[in-house]
Amino acid sequence: MAFHGNIGQFQNPELLVEVVKELNKRGETFHCIAIGSGSKELVIKKSEVENLEFRGRLNNEELAKVIRTCHVGLSFRTDDEISARSIPVRVSEYIGVGIPTVLTPKSEGGELLDSYQVGKAFDNDEVSAICDFIQQLKYNQDLYQFYKNNAIRIRSNFSREAGAELFVRKMKQCLNVEETVKHSSM
Repeated sequence: MAFHGNIGQFQNPELLVEVVKELNKRGETFHCIAIGSGSKELVIKKSEVENLEFRGRLNNEELAKVIRTCHVGLSFRTDDEISARSIPVRVSEYIGVGIPTVLTPKSEGGELLDSYQVGKAFDNDEVSAICDFIQQLKYNQDLYQFYKNNAIRIRSNFSREAGAELFVRKMKQCLNVEETVKHSSM
C-alpha cells in the first residue's frame, strides 16, 4: 500500500498508523510505504510500527516507480471543510497507475471514487471498516480486478495532460465571457 504526498496540516498520518496497527493485529501480511514530507511526518517516523516504512521525500521519477509497485493507494485527510471539498491529487495518481484507492473523509473525492467505482471513502473513525475493505481487496481477486480495471479504463481522464487541457479550456471560457461582458458594456 502507498500513502504519499505532503504530510502536512490536512493529512491524517495518525489514521495511517492506526490502520497499519489494526492490520498487524489481524495477522495480515502486507507492506505499507509512506512517502513525503511535511509538518506531520514525525507521526509516521516515530511510530515504529511493523510493516510501515517511511521513505521521506522522493523525486517524481522514484515516487512513480514505487507507487507502480503498490496494490492499494491510501489518502487519509483530516475532518475539515477543505478535505470535505477536495479531490486529493494523490487520488488522481492512484487512478493513473490503476490501483484502488481508500480515502478519508467522505468527500467530493469519495463521490468520485464511488461514481467511477475505483475505490471507497470512509469516515476517519472507521478504522475497522477501512481494514475490512483492504482485506476484501486482498482476498477477493474479482473485487480487486473490478476496481483496478475501472481505474485503468478511466485513467487517461486523470492524467496531467488532461488536467492541463481542462485548465486551458476553462481559461478560454473565462476570457471569452470577460470579452463578451466588456463588449456588451460599451
